Amino acid sequence: MDEQWKKEFFEKLEEHFGAMTQENALEKLDDGEYVLRSLFTTVEGERGLALFETQLYPTNPEVVQLEIMVIPCLALKEERLAELEKAAAHLNYYTPIGALGIFYPRNQMFMRYVALLDLDKSIGELVQEIGKLYELMGVTFGNLYLALEEINDGKLTFEEAVEQNRLLKQV
Repeated sequence: MDEQWKKEFFEKLEEHFGAMTQENALEKLDDGEYVLRSLFTTVEGERGLALFETQLYPTNPEVVQLEIMVIPCLALKEERLAELEKAAAHLNYYTPIGALGIFYPRNQMFMRYVALLDLDKSIGELVQEIGKLYELMGVTFGNLYLALEEINDGKLTFEEAVEQNRLLKQV
């Protein structure tokens, strides 16, 4: 995987999501790596706005990994973090893809997934596969967003969300 492959890959990814997103931005970082940021609405009615950030995840040069982060546009309230932590831990047991957590320096909830890229496939095939991952992550997150929002707003406790089946297994 060389610089030209990375550039073409991210440009095709940006093009693929261009028609589906509210906003798309491809950036080449100071370290030479690319990051694609896309705004998606994950809940009908223009609710559940989330930023999807995608970039190569550098580890072993022989294993190419792509990191996808879903970051909801939801300002977490300090006094609700404990309830949201419980919800994230509970959901991590059930979500089919990705892991939820809280990034404390910014009080930001996230869903993260790292996918292995098969470089024997064409860029077009990889972009299609990543599109399916985005869909699955978006639907999963969209199904949970309203309950997480209500927990954050203090309208619902973690226990109430579980009792009301608001934090269900995602299929």
